[in-house]
Amino acid sequence: MNGVEISRSELHETMNLIDTVPGESGVLTSSARDAAIEVLIQRELFRLDLDLQGVSISEADREAAAEQTEANLASGQVDEEARDFLQEFLELRIAFSNFYGADVQPRFTELVRTADIEIDPRFGEWVNGEGLRIPGT
Repeated sequence: MNGVEISRSELHETMNLIDTVPGESGVLTSSARDAAIEVLIQRELFRLDLDLQGVSISEADREAAAEQTEANLASGQVDEEARDFLQEFLELRIAFSNFYGADVQPRFTELVRTADIEIDPRFGEWVNGEGLRIPGT
């Protein structure tokens, strides 16, 4: 994606992390895979755009992400790696939202529309302007 490769091992690690979130079945499903693909793409879009704009994650962003992480995970035990992954994602999303303010949705839509994203066809396809399309849905 835009010159950044998300490896199969990173996908599987992310699926495993998502699967540890309380309320999940404990079985790796296609929905965990789909969620992992979308989270990894969003994380990279946020990271690349913030880097391009020269925006750093502030301490306030980190604190807000920590609060959201704790709220999201309050119902159960989650390993530290899953907690860190969620917090990093939330930090990027919060920084992105704070930077763009009221224009956050149009900017994200533009990033999704113009991103150069290729997905292994076994997992789905990326349709610019739409996002991830999963086979059979």
